[in-house]
Amino acid sequence: MAVLFLIVRRSYEFQNLISLRSQFSTYLQAWMLGFLVVMIEAFMTQTSADYSRGGMLFAFVPGLALACGARFAIFDALRQRLRRHEIVVSSAFLILLGERRDADTMVSRMRSRGIMVSGLYSIPASSLTGSEEMREGVLAKAVQNARLAVSASRCDVIYVMAPWQMENALTRLQSLLRRVPVPVTLLPDTFGFDAHNARPVDLAGLSGLEIQRAPLTWSERAAKRAVDIAIAGIALPLLAPFLGMVALGVLVTSGRPILFRQHRRGFAGRTFEILKFRTMRVMENGAVVRQAERHDPRVTKFGAFLRKHSLDELPQIWNVLAGDMSLIGPRPHAQAHDDQYDPLIETYAMRHHVKPGITGWAQINGHRGETPTVQHMEARVAHDLWYIDHFSLRLDLYIVAKTALLAFHDRAAY
Repeated sequence: MAVLFLIVRRSYEFQNLISLRSQFSTYLQAWMLGFLVVMIEAFMTQTSADYSRGGMLFAFVPGLALACGARFAIFDALRQRLRRHEIVVSSAFLILLGERRDADTMVSRMRSRGIMVSGLYSIPASSLTGSEEMREGVLAKAVQNARLAVSASRCDVIYVMAPWQMENALTRLQSLLRRVPVPVTLLPDTFGFDAHNARPVDLAGLSGLEIQRAPLTWSERAAKRAVDIAIAGIALPLLAPFLGMVALGVLVTSGRPILFRQHRRGFAGRTFEILKFRTMRVMENGAVVRQAERHDPRVTKFGAFLRKHSLDELPQIWNVLAGDMSLIGPRPHAQAHDDQYDPLIETYAMRHHVKPGITGWAQINGHRGETPTVQHMEARVAHDLWYIDHFSLRLDLYIVAKTALLAFHDRAAY
């Protein structure tokens, strides 16, 4: 029954397989439907007394966890192959109205979804501001290039990318493309693309798009806090023996202190003391803090092992239970680095709209470790702000799972 439900919901189609939200949501519904059918059958056949309630619950919860884990493994494997461009779902011809620089970002996004751009025709905005005859000529030439790509079997779909204000040129181009026998999809420019992915807002009958959200609502903060307490409360006693072994390793290899403490800024810029296993021979916590570098001589041998597998972060589970941090969120930086980058990056302070986390969206996307240039920090901040704008508990669970996998082979960790 669950498999039939997944087939009906098209869960096995490629575009759904690479959507983690769709996978978890659909599979949870399928799993619950399967168990509902079993319970109805047991009731109708008067065999419900033959089933142990504890056994049913045990089968439901671990079974769902294993199934979701398998789905995540499939999703991660497909995404990795997509990033290496080993999977091509379809080929496309891209017609660009406007600035050429916008095409590079869109082509990269398409390739990450298995869409190979086999051809690109760019129409500068200046060509569309001349006479009607000139506009007709450049649009017709774009359509002719698209037709050639289709006839050569190098194109399954045509994408038209243009700023929203070019409605006259778009209307005429749409009319000309009716002669080409493939689907045509309109894409906004990069700003419009990001806005389209924003959360829709209803304003008393008027529709809008929220391109920057406020800090999490009280219900979102409560739900996130409940998950933090539940996971951290279970993890701390389970990991206690392992934490004791790591603490002993630090003590034997480099002596006291075992824990490294440093003041950092959390939600709304409030200061707290973060805890980590000590991995260096120094305890910097002042106006000048030097970032850890690859092959940093300040890092002890045992500390290098801890940092490689992110084990030095485990004491922050206590910070989570204390309420200073969350499991998922922007990584807190030393106050010296906050003071350094705040005036250089306009959106830097927006990282404090949520509690800092042990891990986050930036970290699982390779933005961790040293930030030798402002551009490196800007990329990390951009990922942090994306997480804040797209927060959901499902996204948090995905980041937790991805972090667990990266703990064993993250090349960016040092």
